[in-house]
Amino acid sequence: MLPLEAQSSHGVGLIDGTIPLIQYTRYASEFEEIGALGKGGFGSVFQCRNALDKRDYAIKKVLIRCDAKLPQIEFSRRLKRTLREVKSLASLDHSNIVRYYTAWLELEQANHNDNNHSVTSTSQRYILYIQMQFCSQKTLADFLSNEEARKGPSGSSIGGVDIPYALNLFLQTCQGVKHVHTQCLIHRDLKPNNVFIDDTGAVKVGDFGLSRESSDNSGESEAETALTGAENYSYNGDITAGVGTRSYASPEQMKGGSDYDSSTDIYSLGIILFELCFPMYTGMERNIVLTKLRNHILPDQWMESVAVDFPKLHTLLLSMISNKPEDRPDAAAVVRTVQSILEGFTISSLDRRDYEGSILLRVETLFRENGLHQTMDLLRQAALPVLIDIVQYGLRSGTNQGEMKSIMEFAIVPRPQQEEKDATKCSPSSIGELLVKTLSDNPQVLLIRQVSATKYT
Repeated sequence: MLPLEAQSSHGVGLIDGTIPLIQYTRYASEFEEIGALGKGGFGSVFQCRNALDKRDYAIKKVLIRCDAKLPQIEFSRRLKRTLREVKSLASLDHSNIVRYYTAWLELEQANHNDNNHSVTSTSQRYILYIQMQFCSQKTLADFLSNEEARKGPSGSSIGGVDIPYALNLFLQTCQGVKHVHTQCLIHRDLKPNNVFIDDTGAVKVGDFGLSRESSDNSGESEAETALTGAENYSYNGDITAGVGTRSYASPEQMKGGSDYDSSTDIYSLGIILFELCFPMYTGMERNIVLTKLRNHILPDQWMESVAVDFPKLHTLLLSMISNKPEDRPDAAAVVRTVQSILEGFTISSLDRRDYEGSILLRVETLFRENGLHQTMDLLRQAALPVLIDIVQYGLRSGTNQGEMKSIMEFAIVPRPQQEEKDATKCSPSSIGELLVKTLSDNPQVLLIRQVSATKYT
């Protein structure tokens, strides 16, 4: 017996007793299919335009087969598992999560020519449609393969990577995952291809097809295989290990089964963090480096650069990819750590409307009276013979090994109409490098660095 149990005069029936089934082709009637966005083991995603509001949406199609020979209870189990993604998306509301709008179930129409896909008297095929926010097709994977983009807006980098800019993207990703975990959910398939970046630089975590409640330990991996087929490939060609993608799956996921919690997402985030901060541009290099990383062997270039210049970042990475789930930090702790790292690269006391195009400096000194004006004098002297104007400045306090320190921020521009022979020296990049180099040698200065106009949040 097929599961359609009730039908109303309004074109909506019930499947499995409680789940609404649309009795007309809503997808074909209300949406124009623009093109395919991606395909995975759990469905295909299409860019579609709504006929009424003319807006574009991402609509995921998930095929559900029902064989008349299959026990009703087995079909119900598969159907409810497929609907898990809808329930997950509906519970999430965060700026770093792909927005969910609605979902509906339709009976597949039998007006196509593929005999293998026809609806017969012994089987039916249903399609679950999930309507979501249409994000830019640009993903974190695209960012990782773009050498120019990875230099960041400031153009300053370690080994071709602007670490603070990369950490800003990572922070947004973690904030989205933190929200997922606060809803007692686990994503289970975090990877660069599932993290979207819109045109403003905002990050959106998506694709919750493998998510489940963190309290659900019902041995799903076998059921997942039964539902989707033994060969499960994501659209970027990575082979999945039961549940999750092999390159990013935690050791406990790789073993199969379902005896794991939200710390499995932290491991995946750790691999993403490393990729964001370390350049790899060939498949062979990536395979070798990530395989060693899973054994906690890091490249010499990382140890000589990132680990030295960003020790807190290095420590965070090692904790996130620990083989022991209990030793990994939770998402909230990861967010706090990344925020503390980015604090040193944040412009927080200047008006952004006025500092675009300026040289932005962060200077830290031990606290002393009149320290701000003394530092401003040092900057002007260091820039000579180029004349500069400090168009904005800010001051706040902090501590350094128990002693008070001053944290100063400056927006600096070269004065206009200086002699043409000094044109090269007057470029913002040249002035910034000179100021950093000169004041770094001053014993009164604890730290000086040039930062980009990006405000990290």
